[in-house]
Amino acid sequence: MKQIYLYPIKIEVCEEGGFLAVCPSLQGCYAEGKTIEEAVDNLKDVIKIVLEYKKKHVRKFSIPRVSIEKRKILSDLNVAVVK
Repeated sequence: MKQIYLYPIKIEVCEEGGFLAVCPSLQGCYAEGKTIEEAVDNLKDVIKIVLEYKKKHVRKFSIPRVSIEKRKILSDLNVAVVK
């Protein structure tokens, strides 16, 4: 059975054009794109890579879980990552 995890994200407009998507709950997870959709899709790929790396190489790694209340405080946007 596949599990779906929701991660709060923040979107910023880049000065040089395009958008930056950041996942504050996972260190090092950020991606750029020419459109918001592209930035979010790229960020989903980065999140998957970071989670796979941590699963293989970090002892006692647990996938961060964010309550519904906390998600609303952090951001209005969330991405779903299917594992």
